Amino acid sequence: MPGADAHASVGLTAPQQVAGFGMLSGRILPEVLPLVQPGPALQKVKAFVSHGVLDDKLGIHFGRNASQVLESYQVRLDYREYQAGHALTMAMVTDFQQWLAAQI
Repeated sequence: MPGADAHASVGLTAPQQVAGFGMLSGRILPEVLPLVQPGPALQKVKAFVSHGVLDDKLGIHFGRNASQVLESYQVRLDYREYQAGHALTMAMVTDFQQWLAAQI
């Protein structure tokens, strides 16, 4: 299964192919940004981004940057921070499942 980085990359560069994506403790790859085409197709994409504030592998600045980038492209964003490291917690999983259920 592709990682969160790949999910965001596809969502940003092929928005007509996806309804949304989830990014849990990931980052937006900087090399993808020149390929992004802002516009109506991208504004229809929904994203769930979560990140642990104690993440020692991919610091919280990656989550916050993802939030800023997605908001700048007017992606419909649900961004959440957790008191966690670089791991999935039950709260993250539950929140993502609820977000996903609301999308389908």
